[in-house]
Amino acid sequence: IKNHRMMCKKILIPEDRFFEHMQKTIKEFELLHSINHPCICKIYGINTSEVIQKDDDEITTIALFLEYVEFDLKDCLNNKMLTNTIKVQIIIEIIHALIYIHNHNMIYRDLKIENVRLDSNLNSKIVDLGFIKINEALYHRTLSISGSNEFMAPEILNDEKYDNKVDVYSFGMILLFILEGKMPKYTLKDKMKRKDVPLPNPSS
Repeated sequence: IKNHRMMCKKILIPEDRFFEHMQKTIKEFELLHSINHPCICKIYGINTSEVIQKDDDEITTIALFLEYVEFDLKDCLNNKMLTNTIKVQIIIEIIHALIYIHNHNMIYRDLKIENVRLDSNLNSKIVDLGFIKINEALYHRTLSISGSNEFMAPEILNDEKYDNKVDVYSFGMILLFILEGKMPKYTLKDKMKRKDVPLPNPSS
C-alpha cells in the first residue's frame, strides 16, 4: 500500500483442515478490514496462497498485511522510556479503542500488555485481533490461554459464559501494569476462585 509501512503475519494451516481454516481466516479478515480506528492496528490485505520454505518443502500459508507499529509497550515500560503524561495518554487511547470495539458489537477477548504497541510518535494501538468476535450472544472459551492468563478474565479461564465485560477486566489489569510497572501478586488459583485483586496503596 502506497505511503504505508506494513508488517506481514503468516498463518500456518494444517493440511487436513485447510479449507475450514481458510474460510475462517477470510471471514476474520473481512471483519478486521471493516475496523477503522486510529487506536487499532489496521489490516490492509490478505494473500491466501503465500508460499514459504520449511526445511526442504514449500508450504502454502495465509499472509495478513498489517499496519507497522514500531514499539512494544511492555519493553518501553520496562526501560522506563515513558513519562507519566504519556502513560495517561496510552490509557486513554486503549479506552477509546475498547469503546469503538464494544460500540460495534464486538468483544476483543485477548487484551494484554503484549497486544498494545506504540508508533513512532508514541501513540498506542491495539494489535493482534485474531480472537475478536461479534457479540451476538454469550461465548464459551474458544481460545488458547497460553501466556495470557495474567490479563484474562476469570469467566474465560473458568470456561463460563461471558460478554464484553471480560475486556474491561483485562483493561483493569493493564492499567495496573502501566501504573505500577508490574503485575500484582495474584496467582491463577486466586483468580479462578474470584479472590479480590490486591491493589497498590494510595499515593500520599
